[in-house]
Amino acid sequence: MSTELQHGVRQTFDKSGWTQLPKVGTAVIGMVVTANDADEEMFPLDQCVLVTDFDVAIAKAGSTGTLGQALRNIKKEAVTPTVVVRVDEAESFDATIPNIMGKINPNGSRTGHEALELARTQTGVQPKIWICPKYDTEEVVRLRLVALADKFLGFVYASIETSYTVQKALKLADKVSSDNLMLIYNNAIAYDQDLEVEAEQYVVAQIAGLRARIDYEKGWHHSISNHVLSQVTGTTKEVTFAPINPAGTEANELNKKNISVLIRDDGGIKVWGNRTCAPIDSSHIFEVYTRTMNFLGEEAAIMLKSITQDKPMTRVLLEEFSMRYNNRLDEHKRAGRIIGGYVDLHPGKNGTNDLMEGRPDWLLKVTPVPPAESPGIELVLTDEFITNLV
Repeated sequence: MSTELQHGVRQTFDKSGWTQLPKVGTAVIGMVVTANDADEEMFPLDQCVLVTDFDVAIAKAGSTGTLGQALRNIKKEAVTPTVVVRVDEAESFDATIPNIMGKINPNGSRTGHEALELARTQTGVQPKIWICPKYDTEEVVRLRLVALADKFLGFVYASIETSYTVQKALKLADKVSSDNLMLIYNNAIAYDQDLEVEAEQYVVAQIAGLRARIDYEKGWHHSISNHVLSQVTGTTKEVTFAPINPAGTEANELNKKNISVLIRDDGGIKVWGNRTCAPIDSSHIFEVYTRTMNFLGEEAAIMLKSITQDKPMTRVLLEEFSMRYNNRLDEHKRAGRIIGGYVDLHPGKNGTNDLMEGRPDWLLKVTPVPPAESPGIELVLTDEFITNLV
C-alpha cells in the first residue's frame, strides 16, 4: 500500500480475489513435412504454419511428399491445432534429411526443425505432440524430435523402418533412450485419396491425431494403448498377438522392449503398448507418466510465475502458491487425473543465501495414474458350492 498523502477518498481495486488457472494445451501437433507441389502462399518453405481448417489445408497440400497424407490421417482422428513446417523434398531420401533437420542461417533465419522451434512465436500455440512422418526412421531426426520434446515438455511418436523384422526392431530398442519417446512398429494400410487405392500410410500422423482426440475426450492421463485407429484396414507387417496369456507372442516381445505395435483386435487395428523408451534409471516408464509430469510441471511453473515472480518475497506470498497449487492438485485427484500429490517449500533447500538472493524453491510430488497394463486373475476349482445341489 502506498504511503503517499491523498487528501480525499481513495479507491483501489484488488483483482487478486480470483484469478484464472493456467491453461496448458496438450493436443497441439508439430511436424516437419515435404510437399513440393503445395500451395506456396499457404505453406511457404521453412515457416511455421498453423492449420486449423483441415479441409482448406488438405486442398492446398498438393499430392507429393508427406504433407497431404499426414493432414488427412490426423483428421481421421481429430481436428486439432497443428503447426506445419514444409521443407523442400530433394531428389532422394538421404538428400532430404538435411532439409528436415534444418539449420540457423547467418542472417538468423531458420529452416526445418530449427524453424519449428519458433512455433509459439510465429503461431501463438506450442506443439506438445511431435512427429515427422517418413523421416522419423532416421536416428538423427528422431533425436532432434526428442530434443524438441525435452525442451518444450512434449512427447514424440516415431516409426521404425518398415523393412525391419521384429528381430531387428528388438535390437533397435537397445539403442534408443528417452522418457519423451514412444516407438511404433508397423505402419497402417488405409485408403489413399491420391492413389485411389489402399496403400501404406505413415501411421505416426494418425497416432498423433488419436493422441489429441484422447486428450480432448478423456484426458492426458489415459494411455494411447488399446485404442482403435479409424479407417485403417490393415498393417504392413503381421505380428503374432494374444490379448490373454500373451507370453511368447511377437507383440509381447516388442512391448517388453518398450516398443508399441499395431495389432488387429476387437475388429480393428489398435495401438498396443503403454511404454516409453525411458532409460533404466527413469521412473517415467509409461507414456501417461511422462505426459502427466510434463503437464503438471508446466502448469505449476506458470502458476508459480503468476503468483510470485518479482513480487516482495514475504511468507504470505510463499504460502499462497503452495495453498493454491495444492488446491489444484486436489481437483486433478477428484477428476481421476492423478492418484495424489502435494507441493510445499523444499525441505532440503531455501538456505539463508538462497532466500536473500530471491531464490525460493518448492518441491512438487505426484503419483500419476498407472495404466492397468497386466491385470491378472487366478482360477480355483473348489467344492465350496457343491452342497448348493441339495
